[in-house]
Amino acid sequence: MRKISHTFLGNRFLLVYGGITLLFVISFYWSTLFVVVQFLLIAAILATLLDFFLLHGNLFSIGVSRPVKPVLSLSDPEKIVLQLTYNLPYQAKITLIDEVPHQLEMRDMLLKDNLVGNSEKSYQYTVQPVTRGEYHFGKTHIFMQSFLGLLERKLTFDTEQETKVYPSTTQMKQFEMSTLRNSNPFLGIKKMRRIGQSYEFEQIRNYVSGDDYRSVNWKATGRANELMVNQFQDEKSQSIYFIIDKGRSMKLPFGGMSLLDYSINTTLAAANIALKKGDRVGLITVREQVDSVIKADSGMRHLRSIHEALYKEQPGHLEPNFEMLYTLISKAIRTRSLFFFFTNMESENNLMRNLPLLRSISKRHLLVVVNFENSGLAEYSETPAESAQDVYFKVAAKKRGLDKKLMLKILRSAGINAFLTQPKDLSSNTINKYLELKSRGLI
Repeated sequence: MRKISHTFLGNRFLLVYGGITLLFVISFYWSTLFVVVQFLLIAAILATLLDFFLLHGNLFSIGVSRPVKPVLSLSDPEKIVLQLTYNLPYQAKITLIDEVPHQLEMRDMLLKDNLVGNSEKSYQYTVQPVTRGEYHFGKTHIFMQSFLGLLERKLTFDTEQETKVYPSTTQMKQFEMSTLRNSNPFLGIKKMRRIGQSYEFEQIRNYVSGDDYRSVNWKATGRANELMVNQFQDEKSQSIYFIIDKGRSMKLPFGGMSLLDYSINTTLAAANIALKKGDRVGLITVREQVDSVIKADSGMRHLRSIHEALYKEQPGHLEPNFEMLYTLISKAIRTRSLFFFFTNMESENNLMRNLPLLRSISKRHLLVVVNFENSGLAEYSETPAESAQDVYFKVAAKKRGLDKKLMLKILRSAGINAFLTQPKDLSSNTINKYLELKSRGLI
């Protein structure tokens, strides 16, 4: 019974038996045709039995495997390979159907081919994850037809596998290569070395005209019988925190990803650059409460901890709790640090309600508020209006864009560093800002 349940009627079966039925109807009026039709029916039945034997006998063997990486990167294309081994004494037509994770929303993943002989073949398709989390690749099914094509058999192979989709590491490596090779698109930034502006001793050297007389080392001067000064090096290891707003406004999608996903990818890319520059990095995520808190530290193992923490982050349904964020920063982060706060404040009222808390944080730390520009609304507002209703909607869209620019001016007038960016430019603009602040010696 199981063999029968996995056997289906092919299109050729319907055509053959449909034609024989039609001939039986015609033979009712033309009796000499009746005998011929009987022979055709017997031949069709014998061909069907032969087809069933070819599909369910031990004449062939087929195997399928699908090795998938245990970790995939968000928004990065990944090739999935189906490896097929077969031994077929006759030509067969196959259709492969792979059960891909439901998050990918691929409804037409079909691969078709004609096989004969003993060989191996590889088939591939490309997936591009747009959400983080666990992905389940299911079974692989093959629908096979022999050269007769009357019946079709379904073969199911246990290729189930779990994989995880993490924030993109490809983008992180790209920005690392371009930045550290000085071939990056961050133009107009010069690295300035400030001598004698920290308390970390580097060396004793000869006095040069223009040196601060307060740095003269009198003991070394007496021993060397010439004027010697202490040289101090810049403080290299600064604390950089990335604060991610996980409120409901961060659910907005742009280019297939949410604003939260853009912020997470940027956090990894910028954190990697900061670590390479000798700074320490930390992470804070906030929605109705403060969720993840990772103290600033250095090392690639620490970056992996941040990577693991960001893998499971999901947006909330309410606005972020700025009060809890301020309380945490006040109690847990005592030393002056640089904060990049990724948020999506939509209205001036929202900003004014939380501006005192942001100003208080800015007094003790170097705060950079990163707000998102709605590029879709900006493009929509520039298109010509065709009706009075269109005029209303376009004016509303234009006002939303002006509100964003007004909030930017309010933040800057309050002494808070801030910039407005489109989601696709978030990583480059954030890293650019970090390098600018570091070159100016503000951190």
